[in-house]
Amino acid sequence: MKVASVSPGNPERDLPRIQATYMLMDSATLSRRALLEGNVLTTLRTPAISAVATDYLAPKEATKLVVFGTGPQALAHIAAFAEIRSFTEVVVCGRTPRKVDAAVDYARTLGLAARSGDASEVRDADVVVCTTSAAEPLFDGALVPDTACVVAMGSHEPQFRELDSALMGRAQVVVEDRATAMREAGDVIQAVADSSLHKDSLVDLADVVTGAVAPDETRPRVFKCVGMSWQDLVVAAGVDEGCGIQRAIRTVDASTTIRGGCVILLNALAEVSNTTTASIKFYRREELLPADTRLTATRQDYD
Repeated sequence: MKVASVSPGNPERDLPRIQATYMLMDSATLSRRALLEGNVLTTLRTPAISAVATDYLAPKEATKLVVFGTGPQALAHIAAFAEIRSFTEVVVCGRTPRKVDAAVDYARTLGLAARSGDASEVRDADVVVCTTSAAEPLFDGALVPDTACVVAMGSHEPQFRELDSALMGRAQVVVEDRATAMREAGDVIQAVADSSLHKDSLVDLADVVTGAVAPDETRPRVFKCVGMSWQDLVVAAGVDEGCGIQRAIRTVDASTTIRGGCVILLNALAEVSNTTTASIKFYRREELLPADTRLTATRQDYD
């Protein structure tokens, strides 16, 4: 199967924003299998890949989650991480009190004990997730405990970063793909540039998942995510298979849960040795999407 992005081009500023759409195609027949709204797909797969990494890198007994950011990715990461750990405390850090309060309220609807906080909360955090577009580091990396796992997925341009060199230099840094990280991940690029981090020390997430490299529990574990197209393909194909609707157009709606994305990506990563060129091998449907997975979609039959 293949995914193609249908771009609206460059609409004028005064026109309504047109959302990107992903088309899933059958690789044998090139027939159209599904259309998925791009933002919803991204909001599913990014927290899913973060949750896969965190499940391997975070302490099993983790209880405190600190979240930087208040947008859709922040909320989706809270939901994703609640699937893999039993957090007793969720702290939301953001610039706008109204949005922080809304994120806190959302976390409480998931049954989590949540409150607002500030950057000093990382001092005793078990898991930290950064979901912002920050250009400068969000907190003092020296404060992060050696036991913690930190996920940075927001800023993904060479000149932007959410994490400082103090943290990157002493952490085990895990990435989706080393070459991609050195092109796009400002947190990595800038730490390598100032000699705090050596590029040869970067660890591919696939190696962690397959057991080729063990998490280093003597220091913080950082997962830096920039997003890769194969992740869109895995989730789109998983949704397509999970729906069980043949030759239909499916638009994944906002009620799609994160569990399916986590399971899909976890199984896919277990099969991947090189995420930049790998041909994803899928498990049997019942292994890819367990019976308790809740994937919802709307249907429109072909004419």
